[in-house]
Amino acid sequence: MFGFLVWELKENWRLYRANRPRNMRAEPVGSHGETMLRLPRPACHSGTLPKAFSALRRAVQRGESSDGKRFRRTWAAIHRVELDVQRFVERELLNLLADRRFLAGAAIGVRSVHASINRIDVALTCATWPDRPAVLSWECLAGRLVGRVSPTGWVNYLEPADCATLAAAVSGLFQRAGVAEASGPVPLTVLPPFTWLNWVHLWQSRVTGVQA
Repeated sequence: MFGFLVWELKENWRLYRANRPRNMRAEPVGSHGETMLRLPRPACHSGTLPKAFSALRRAVQRGESSDGKRFRRTWAAIHRVELDVQRFVERELLNLLADRRFLAGAAIGVRSVHASINRIDVALTCATWPDRPAVLSWECLAGRLVGRVSPTGWVNYLEPADCATLAAAVSGLFQRAGVAEASGPVPLTVLPPFTWLNWVHLWQSRVTGVQA
């Protein structure tokens, strides 16, 4: 029986690897399966944020109370998006850095998430420089998702090797978010996307101290 279970696990793992995409690509972020781009991009089957803010604007124009049921329901939908994005960043970025004991394990966390019609900002704090947050931004411009780190906050104080490690981690996060273009002072790579094998090798090399 034990031998069968081992064989079954091995076969399932082979099947998973065979069916996994070769390159990193956009993953669902929203609770309804939306990718990061679908949250701020106006479209028939996406545009969660534009639709929500449009509903708020119409409610204000109708003179509805901010304590009204429709008003509160719409704000709740926006806050759900912010919570989904926070969990995405924690899962795909912060957990990776914590596992690698980045900055000797200094606590890095999400201070706030702010969603607007076509942009989402996530402020990250580092325990070593608590009053210097760094902000990750995703913005939908002309139907494309642009990512950046600005203001850079505590990132400015990192040693070159630590900055390179963080840039690699954020590049992976942005690729998982479907970012088509990266801008700003932190050098990030979004195209061509990492292959999964290169991504694993990159982090194995950083753990062992051998640069990829």
